[in-house]
Amino acid sequence: MRRVDDTKYLKYFARRRAKSIWSAKNKKTVDALREKKLMTELGEQAVAAAKKSGMWDARPDSVADEQELVEAFAKKLAGFSPAYENFLKLSPSAKRAQTRRHLSFKGEEARQRDFVKIIDMLNAM
Repeated sequence: MRRVDDTKYLKYFARRRAKSIWSAKNKKTVDALREKKLMTELGEQAVAAAKKSGMWDARPDSVADEQELVEAFAKKLAGFSPAYENFLKLSPSAKRAQTRRHLSFKGEEARQRDFVKIIDMLNAM
């Protein structure tokens, strides 16, 4: 942010990449800008494109939602020993990171290739 004077500042919003994921903080910023009638047409187009591509809803909005995703990912690993056991030993942040990594792939084929890599990494621990 850049200060203009004692009461005003400028905040730069960079154009988003087409496949960038919208966090809860980004969504709150959109709501605030809309409420203050400061949202530009380009911003609205970016939101519309994100909703159309699925990137708007690609990241959970709450910790509870994210925890459900981690638990679902753990269930997916359940048949792969020792990967499953090693996943359970990870710190909560490392579990979230591996889950996010796996879910970041858009296509099921790419997600499956990554799943094999995650299993190999967990087996090597």
